[in-house]
Amino acid sequence: MIFGREDRKIKLSLSAKKAVIIGAVVAVVIAACVTLDALSARVTVRNGGSLETEILTFKGTVGEVLEQQGIELGEHDKLNCEKSDRLRDNMTIEVYRAMQVYITAGGETKAVYTTKRVVEDILADAGYECTDQDSITPKRTKIAKADTNIILVKNTTEVVTETEETPYATTEKANASLAKGIKKVVQKGVCGQSEKTYRISYADGVETGRELINETVITAPVEEITEVGTKATKADSYTIAYAGTVATSRSGELSYSRVLSCVATAYDAVSCGYAPGTARTATGAIAQYGVVAVDPTVIPLGTRLYIDGYGYAVAADTGGAIKGNKIDLCFNTRSESLQYGRRNVNVYVLN
Repeated sequence: MIFGREDRKIKLSLSAKKAVIIGAVVAVVIAACVTLDALSARVTVRNGGSLETEILTFKGTVGEVLEQQGIELGEHDKLNCEKSDRLRDNMTIEVYRAMQVYITAGGETKAVYTTKRVVEDILADAGYECTDQDSITPKRTKIAKADTNIILVKNTTEVVTETEETPYATTEKANASLAKGIKKVVQKGVCGQSEKTYRISYADGVETGRELINETVITAPVEEITEVGTKATKADSYTIAYAGTVATSRSGELSYSRVLSCVATAYDAVSCGYAPGTARTATGAIAQYGVVAVDPTVIPLGTRLYIDGYGYAVAADTGGAIKGNKIDLCFNTRSESLQYGRRNVNVYVLN
């Protein structure tokens, strides 16, 4: 079949129309895709360290995506962005879940909520400033779990200078011209002074140690020198022991410097020709129970004594017959002195 020129024109016109229609459809599809792409966003959601989820969403804000995914925030939970933030393509939304831990610092323990997991980050998040000198348990780089008790001890040091008293030394020297048992201070001791510089360590404000780093002597101490008598005396003939303690029925234990073995007799005011309570001793004291007559060369007048079977006494009287290792004990009544009679006793010279 042979077509004419007019027929060929009609065919060309139909092909052009098809091309136009196809082009229009393609343009619409492309425009729709461009519009769809412009309205959607690819977002990654991480929920408290769980597996992350990647979604394509037409939502406009972070809060709307969380609601879409059914993710609720606790009172102390946090986000890496704001709920009101507009979504961006390839955006990551991360939910940090809070946990409760305990922090002990300065002797006080309190519960805190934190979204941090490393110990030192938890402390910083809770407002604690830590230095390299501080002691932290568990170690600052450890990962904490819920209800972990973190203990923070603030370690500090300071350098201080103090003026201190320096004690004096004491020395005893024998002196053969002094009676045995007699002591005489011939040089009085005097404390010195030093200026000392310390480095003091503290744990939570409590001193834990101090290191002496410098000392300057201001005044040197003066040694105290005491001379101790070694000369034998008449009393040594009767002394059976030096220094110790004696048990008593009333006062427990008494400290004494020496013990003398003596022959004890008894007297009273009536035996001396006086009414009770009127007789006076060689020292002027009233003759009564507790007053005893001694040989002053053996027991000096005024010495405090404890006598077996008699009790406390004061050497406050003398007697013509009381020589050497003899002692006369005063009683309040004639019958008491007669009943006592004559006995061998230990006489303790009290300190």
